[in-house]
Amino acid sequence: MKPRVEVSWTKVREDALKTKTVTRSWQSLRKMMPKSR
Repeated sequence: MKPRVEVSWTKVREDALKTKTVTRSWQSLRKMMPKSR
């Protein structure tokens, strides 16, 4: 019984999408907030 490679790849892709979205939201937040440092 081999692990499903397709499933793992799908999970990796989903994680990458999530990370990208989080990074984008963080960048927009930084732009809105005044520079403290």
